[in-house]
Amino acid sequence: MTAEDLRLPPIDPVGPADAWHRVRATAARRTQHVSTRARLALVVGATSVPLASWTARFVAGGWQPQGDEALISIRVGDVLSTDPPLMGMRSTSGITAPDVWAHHPGPIDFYAFAGPHFLAGRHPAGVLVGCLLLAVAMVAVAIWNAHRAAGWSGVAAVALVVLAMERMFGAGLVLPLNVWPPMLAFLATLVLAWRLVLGQVGAMPAYVVCASLAAQPHVAFGPPVGLLTAGLAVLGIYRWWARRDAIWPLRGYHRRPTRPAYRRPGWQAVAAAVVCSLPVLIETLTFDPPNVVELWRLGTTTQTIAVGAGPTWHVLAGSMVPVGRAHVGWDSLVVGGVRQGVAAVLLVVALAAVVQPWRRFVRRPARDGALRVGLAVALVSLVPIWRVGTGMAERSQLIYLCILAAAPLLVTSLTIAWVGLTAAHHLRQSPLVVGAPVGVLAAIALAVTPLTGFAHLMQDRYDGDVARADRIVTAVAAALDAPARRGRPVVVESYGLVPWASVGPALQERLLRDGRPVYFDTLWAHRQDEDQRRIEYAPDSALRVLLRELPPGGKWSHDAAPDPAYTRVFAEDTPQGRHLVEVAIT
Repeated sequence: MTAEDLRLPPIDPVGPADAWHRVRATAARRTQHVSTRARLALVVGATSVPLASWTARFVAGGWQPQGDEALISIRVGDVLSTDPPLMGMRSTSGITAPDVWAHHPGPIDFYAFAGPHFLAGRHPAGVLVGCLLLAVAMVAVAIWNAHRAAGWSGVAAVALVVLAMERMFGAGLVLPLNVWPPMLAFLATLVLAWRLVLGQVGAMPAYVVCASLAAQPHVAFGPPVGLLTAGLAVLGIYRWWARRDAIWPLRGYHRRPTRPAYRRPGWQAVAAAVVCSLPVLIETLTFDPPNVVELWRLGTTTQTIAVGAGPTWHVLAGSMVPVGRAHVGWDSLVVGGVRQGVAAVLLVVALAAVVQPWRRFVRRPARDGALRVGLAVALVSLVPIWRVGTGMAERSQLIYLCILAAAPLLVTSLTIAWVGLTAAHHLRQSPLVVGAPVGVLAAIALAVTPLTGFAHLMQDRYDGDVARADRIVTAVAAALDAPARRGRPVVVESYGLVPWASVGPALQERLLRDGRPVYFDTLWAHRQDEDQRRIEYAPDSALRVLLRELPPGGKWSHDAAPDPAYTRVFAEDTPQGRHLVEVAIT
């Protein structure tokens, strides 16, 4: 061995000045990262203020779940029971496809609300807090990932969508009815899909969770989320082939993993998909027919009479340009010609923005075109929305297109952001100089101008319905708490629209919350995951509560109960006349 062999490799000298410079550079990067996080948290907090204020108002007002919200609260309470939910809410599939008995795709929202519900001692406020936490989480996911996708221009665009949705739909966004929680989850899903198209695969697990939160509670979100997921799967396989000349998992490609499997986004996404879909998988294997078969029958039913393109375009135009008044009703939504023209111009500009060589985005995503990629994702999601709308059997079903407003709103906001950045480039100005006035004007427009009144369609008379249900339920619960009736099982029979769709479920939820065994029937032909509560299983010792109504100008919805031990009539004055609800206990 010679002296040359023993010579050590040269070491670059690092003086005190160089070391101090590196420490300062590292500290500056960390400070900038913390500053970015703080600003993003400020944006999330500002956009979530309306959500928190609505929740506080409901809780302070003693909110009583009624109708479908009461049924959801019952199923949330079943999460930690021996009969956990395996199905979503019952759907109105019979309107579109007679003899189809489809539930909504899954019960994930029940599980999402379960933690706060049980921490609150099964009090209704727990469900409201769960809704608020989920809504704020979806806003945070959307805004955070918009920053990862396109920086502050992406944050501004997504924050504008959140503000517009809050103005359009109001306090409904923090209620547990299954049309509300998926709306902000759908926005988060679109933003995460945007990141995945850009090649940021770290968003994969979050995409699976948000897509499940959007698609499971309501069937209307299934087509756009399904198309996005299928498109992302195809794009991912193509990118794998383009980079490795092999389609996983074909044999012949054996790359040594650089990270443990549990830290790789693909395996994390698979695990998230299994967890989110586990109740649906169990239901599919144990029920006959499974709900997926009914959903397939619903999706493949051909309508002989369809709504068509005209009414569907009015709904999409009203969602893309929500500023201004419109005729909004259960049977139609009509927007003015000016707003239709603005929506058409926005679509043309958006299409022009995304028409470019897509090969660069398929193989090597470009950061400078991030806004255009987001536009492409939003435009693709409009395709199934359009298809579903034009194929609907009844105009009243167009209300379900309104809850998909995140996609058309995202098209509008990203188009405005792209035009602003393009103008800043050509004017040789900072994007902030051009974008700040545009953002301020948009915020002012959302704050002071009337918006398309989608909220009143779903929230019309909501406070009155809650107050009526609370008044009746409180009185009946007190009557059932009499010494002779305390602790006994209860059968609830509801006849008529108001008893069946509002007061009956509210009473069932209240009695179950009080610890009573409750039995009630549903108008459903197939086996369900809560059949243990059907009236046929009630013991002979059970009390019977009969609810019936007398609508203005009509007749009683059912014969009076024979020899009731307790009876009371609740009257309510409506524009059509006096409405009566009678409660009888036998």
